[in-house]
Amino acid sequence: MFKTMKLGTKIYTGFGIPVAILIAISAYAYVQSTSVEQMARMTQEESAVYAVLAQEMKLNVVQVQQWLTDISATGAAEGLDDGFDEAETNAQAFLKGTRQFRDMYQEENDAASLKQVKELEERFAAYYDMGKTMATAYIEQGREEGNKFMLQFDPFAAAMTDAIEPFVKQQLDELNESMSGIVDQSGALKTGVWLAGLGAFMLSIVMAWLITRSITRPIDRIIAGLNEGADQVNDAAAQVSSASQQLAEGASEQASSLEETSSALEEMAAMTRTNAENAKQANEL
Repeated sequence: MFKTMKLGTKIYTGFGIPVAILIAISAYAYVQSTSVEQMARMTQEESAVYAVLAQEMKLNVVQVQQWLTDISATGAAEGLDDGFDEAETNAQAFLKGTRQFRDMYQEENDAASLKQVKELEERFAAYYDMGKTMATAYIEQGREEGNKFMLQFDPFAAAMTDAIEPFVKQQLDELNESMSGIVDQSGALKTGVWLAGLGAFMLSIVMAWLITRSITRPIDRIIAGLNEGADQVNDAAAQVSSASQQLAEGASEQASSLEETSSALEEMAAMTRTNAENAKQANEL
């Protein structure tokens, strides 16, 4: 099919196919880069934000326990009686975080995650209430009674840890997954563009070779035909030259013969004139 194409069509095809491949590469790169950009934005605006928020919530849980334990140990002595306020500040920060997670999961219609957040809030409420009860017992009833509540508080603290740890891990896993997706998409984009560029380069070389070959082969045939024609013309010219030389030699020979004939005719004419004079004289006699 390529052999039967006109020269202009071949040239347009040779340039058109690589251009089409470059356009396809550009489209592919645009789509992939858009996907990478979306994943990066989601990571920045959601996965990273909520992973950090989960870590802060975990810290709030630890801070609540720390402040309640401190106030229990000091008995709310003067200058050391701000433990309840600090614990409340961290508790409100924790609940603010759960509200943010709840809002996100409601937008995503994620019922399982909403249930997880609800259970987290319930465990934190029980944990916080037991912690305040323990601290109050230390302050109002003394160390012996406080220690009893400490033993009751420990299971609530362990349950709270068991609830918050998987939650934090889940957010970190989602962040890592998003980052891995970005890396994979970037690698796929790089590999795809490299392979497509290599393919376009190789195809361009092949098309250039085919077009050059389709142009040079007819020209070579024409040159060969011209050379053959020139050889034939040279042979014919040589034959004409030889014939001309032979004709020239024949003409020279004919000219010599004519000269000899002319001389003979002149002699015959002279003899004829002599005979005529003799005949005249004889007639007069």
